[in-house]
Amino acid sequence: MKSWPPALRQEKQPVQRSKSQTAGTAFTVTVYITDDNWNVVASSTALISITTEDPYDIHPPNASTTNGTQTFSVEFHRGVGEQYRVTASTANGETLASYTSPLITSNYGTAKKLQILAPGEIPVDGSDAGKSGSADTWVANTLNTVTVRVVDKYFNRNRYYEHDRKAHRDRSVFRSAEHAFNQRRSERNIRDTVHRDYHRVADNGFDRDRR
Repeated sequence: MKSWPPALRQEKQPVQRSKSQTAGTAFTVTVYITDDNWNVVASSTALISITTEDPYDIHPPNASTTNGTQTFSVEFHRGVGEQYRVTASTANGETLASYTSPLITSNYGTAKKLQILAPGEIPVDGSDAGKSGSADTWVANTLNTVTVRVVDKYFNRNRYYEHDRKAHRDRSVFRSAEHAFNQRRSERNIRDTVHRDYHRVADNGFDRDRR
């Protein structure tokens, strides 16, 4: 039995290719029932179970094969760059060998919402609540710091906006430096003009005195 998206098969053994997936976006896992030489056994109707190493995702329901194959929809919840494997096994007591996919990198999904973390709360990317712990007690007239995160639908921090904000900040710094440079150049031009005018007036006065 083997599973991997996309389903690939060779005569001797399955092809394994490393892939990455986005948390919150479903991908298809195809399972084949095969003999020892990876030939599909079309007569099999084994009940298949799919599990993953993602600690927070929901495994798809068990399903029987048709003509020796079955597809399942899998969606990772935790997307922090960790790698997980997907395992296919029989769920009705049959003695078919299970199959485990290569490692799949799970990345954060599209930004969907903002998350606030008060002091005492810890982010838990991919979980239903998105955080753990309890907020500390606040004292009136005392400043407290909260953390705001841009997250996807499963509370994975979306780092794209951090890069975008840094690029915007870098552009702002450049514009400020450029403005300061232009201002200094303008001031220098004014000083040079005043200096030339002063000497021109002084020279003209000296010539009149000589006459």
